Amino acid sequence: MNKLSKSRFLLIAVMGMTLAGCQQPENPTDTSEAAPTSETTEEASSSIDPNAPHLELAIEASTIPNGGNFFDFCRPSVKYVEKDAEPEEVYNYTNKTKYEITKKGGDGTVYSAGDALEAGDYTCKVSYRKGKKYSATINFKVKEVAPIEASDGNGYKQYATEDFAGYTYKDYRYIDTLAGGSTPSQGNTKILVIPVEFNNITFEGSGFSADLVHDVLNEAFFGDTEDTPWESLASYYRKSSYGKQNITGMVTPIYKYPVNDSDANITSNISREIAVAAVDYFRTEGTFIPYDYDSDHDGYIDGIEIVYITSRPTPGATGTDSNDTWWNYTTNCSSGPNKTTPTPHRMFWSRWDYLTNSYYGASEKGIAVNGKKVDPHTIIHETGHMQGAPDYYSYWKTESGQGQEGPAGCVDMMDQNVGDHNAYTKMHYGWVAPKVIDGSADNFTLTLHSFAETGEFVIVRDTVEDLWNETPFDEYLVLQYYTPTNLNEMDCHGYKEWLDGIDSAGRTVYGHAGTYAHPGLQVFHADGRVVSYQGTMVNGVKQNDQKWAYTDDPHTTSYVNDTTYGEEARRVHSNTGGEEPGRSCQVPDSIGALAMGTNIRELSILTPSGTGSFMGSTYYSNFGYMTNLFGLNGVDLDGWQGDPTVDSGEGKFGGSYYSNYNMSDVFPNIYKWNDGSTFNWAFEVIEQTMDSITLHFINNRANVA
Repeated sequence: MNKLSKSRFLLIAVMGMTLAGCQQPENPTDTSEAAPTSETTEEASSSIDPNAPHLELAIEASTIPNGGNFFDFCRPSVKYVEKDAEPEEVYNYTNKTKYEITKKGGDGTVYSAGDALEAGDYTCKVSYRKGKKYSATINFKVKEVAPIEASDGNGYKQYATEDFAGYTYKDYRYIDTLAGGSTPSQGNTKILVIPVEFNNITFEGSGFSADLVHDVLNEAFFGDTEDTPWESLASYYRKSSYGKQNITGMVTPIYKYPVNDSDANITSNISREIAVAAVDYFRTEGTFIPYDYDSDHDGYIDGIEIVYITSRPTPGATGTDSNDTWWNYTTNCSSGPNKTTPTPHRMFWSRWDYLTNSYYGASEKGIAVNGKKVDPHTIIHETGHMQGAPDYYSYWKTESGQGQEGPAGCVDMMDQNVGDHNAYTKMHYGWVAPKVIDGSADNFTLTLHSFAETGEFVIVRDTVEDLWNETPFDEYLVLQYYTPTNLNEMDCHGYKEWLDGIDSAGRTVYGHAGTYAHPGLQVFHADGRVVSYQGTMVNGVKQNDQKWAYTDDPHTTSYVNDTTYGEEARRVHSNTGGEEPGRSCQVPDSIGALAMGTNIRELSILTPSGTGSFMGSTYYSNFGYMTNLFGLNGVDLDGWQGDPTVDSGEGKFGGSYYSNYNMSDVFPNIYKWNDGSTFNWAFEVIEQTMDSITLHFINNRANVA
């Protein structure tokens, strides 16, 4: 139940009946689209035959604030009525219902049902086709309402990172994407970097001296920004975490695993076996003290990063029998924890030849290896997994191996290995805390500064009926102001290895192929809800009614209270669709669990067009285009004005306004979210500079009459 009083509901009902319009078919033999008419609802009502098929149009609110839109704020009911039949509600666009809004005395502009409207008197014409086309019109008013400037407690609540203590990936075994024992994401983290070779292929035999191997790995993992072409793993995470994570450690001497790599290829757990053997060897040799490498004292070494040289080609290489062993991936060793002598657990397995490429070839900084420079993008991405984050690309592939969707929009370190981490990931790491729209004001402006520089971001969800549960594990929108600065700056020119992909028409296959070239508002829909296997308690007795269900109170272990009992919370959503829940889904089929999240994406980009730009086999062609972002075309942003006359995706923003109606295409339940709630906000970009953006928020269930 929302906050409107019963008396107001009655007023809306009476007004809806008074303003309702209905009309017989227009030009029954003509199926062409008719131009908007100026007929009033009353005139239409007086001329209809009530026994003939017709539309009945009503609205809950006839006066809305400027900046609102017809569909979200007036909330129309459009019923198709036939004699002796139950009226059919057809307001939904999937029923081919069309809305045309015009301003009385205006310039003739026709607005859609989801467009922001300025103050004035308006007419909405609704058309519906069922064999013939039926239409009805209704009048409504947009009044001038001045927004306030939001502040903490008046428009939003500012949370602190301390409010999320206990809600990180590290705290939840089955929310961590690899089920527990992850590398700490906060404080001083110490990792072991181990170069590995085999009997039949060695670093020195391949032209790489032991000193060169050490120096390359030390630069890649621990180098300072000023000494590297871009960043090292350590310098990246210092910046991305705003100083909350400090990664240190050591590069060990080269470890030789005493088999040929071709023989090792048949062993599925070879990477884990090598990690355990190497750690045991260097511990015995006194190269390192395991206890010093367990900063969170969970009995596991914080992280092991193995860089191996191999004669084996990469998986999928034409004409080879190479398998997924010879790839880059993150996994767990099977050893149990030991708080006295911590054991290896979370580990990264990486090819030596993936550590350098030509992306930074022209840079004067850093070590050159055969004309190439160190590129840590992949090890940074995999260290994201080491710390518990999932992939945001989809694992769903066609038979040809091409992905079918890119839900999160490509531009992210845990998606296509470019730029910075997003706010959703950083919140799970414990690095940032949001401003949360809390319903304390209904009409206000709010300014956000560069997320890359400040960590500022906004969470928005329903503030009337189903409030945010105050954890990262809920469904909500994430708004962050992207700028091509800091960790985004280098990649905003397009990542060379992506730019090299050209299709048959000579176009770049991967769009802009990097982070966005200009500032703009990123909007993500996050559904991080988690589940647990739970039942009820009656008089202190557990009832035999356990089932998998979403929970707003995620526990880190099994629990019992006065009314319920259950197991620890588990991740259930993934960015992989189809019939595969994805590797990050932690609901085990072995105990009969319902894979509740199979078709629910955990993190999806919402573009201003409201279309599924990143669904389908050619999603990657939209990679990095400015049309994915909200912003003001025509505003000079360091020489770039987002020219709306330019067709290229890099030439303009996709729009400046967010409404439920405009986003109806991207939600499975059309106008409702995955949890069944209705989003009760619209927002619009009203000011923009290189480092800040100002948004106007309006509650679509307030300031209406």
